[in-house]
Amino acid sequence: MFKFSWFLELQVSTISGGISNALYKVECKDAIQSTKVVVRVYGDNTEKFVDRKEEVGMMGVLHRNGFGPCVLGTFANGRIESFLDLVCLQPDDIAKPLYAKSIAKTLGEFHLVSQSWTHPQSPMTPFERTKEWLMTSKTMDFSDCKKTDDLYKSLDVDRMLEEVDAVATASRRLESPVVLCHNDLLSGNIMVDCHDDVIRHMTFIDFEYADWAPRGFDLGNHFCEYAGFEGDYSRYPTDPSMFVKEYLRAFDGSEPSQAQIQHVVKEANVFALAAHLYWSAWSILQAKWSSIDFNYMEYARVRLDEYYKRKDEYLNSLFN
Repeated sequence: MFKFSWFLELQVSTISGGISNALYKVECKDAIQSTKVVVRVYGDNTEKFVDRKEEVGMMGVLHRNGFGPCVLGTFANGRIESFLDLVCLQPDDIAKPLYAKSIAKTLGEFHLVSQSWTHPQSPMTPFERTKEWLMTSKTMDFSDCKKTDDLYKSLDVDRMLEEVDAVATASRRLESPVVLCHNDLLSGNIMVDCHDDVIRHMTFIDFEYADWAPRGFDLGNHFCEYAGFEGDYSRYPTDPSMFVKEYLRAFDGSEPSQAQIQHVVKEANVFALAAHLYWSAWSILQAKWSSIDFNYMEYARVRLDEYYKRKDEYLNSLFN
């Protein structure tokens, strides 16, 4: 607790869950009321991944459309946001039917926000962004740590670049609609007000990686997050048709056919491959730039291993 004057007390506590930024809840108490805000301190070198000015602008638009907190102010290496009196989901939560149904509906509504906006025909995310990150990694030197350097070399960045092109080419067969995607829909970025198994409200937060992308990327990336940071991909949904059905009801505003559902399931699975490559490339750069205590290079390896494990199955589904 920090006391700044006789009438003002600030209580500061750490908010856990992220591996990019540091988050703090700051509560100001006086005799009349209590006010809470979130202070976000950007991680080292995250500006190399994220255009912070664009992110803050995006947050304003999305907040006005019912998503995420309000930005109250910014400073050199962070910002102050309104505090949402909601609870972040845990990795084990997002697969539970109660939450999965609401996530699907909320994601469909999120994608609808940008329906009337002009979008690029060839968005940077995920494929061009992944290639950009991989090319950057080729300029880096990891020789100061032999274990990290050996892991980096084992990833074979040149082959990864070829795999990105292969998935990009295959994904064109799906014609997945380009929408404003969240692109990082892990459990900690989903907040709820839930009592007695009734979800009163759900929203998404943390729009650092929000960008135009095929909708399949948001779906496949979210399903990958069932694995948590431990990378237990046995949790990846083998039949996400109920999730997709709820998503399409919200996105299209009508009851989807079985053929439509199966097509979007294919979208999700193929773009899950793109998500593995995307976050593997991201992790390589974080291994060099981030000061957060997390084994990014090992995480890159875990994601790439899962990519190769699922590649043939998901790409072959395009021809079934």
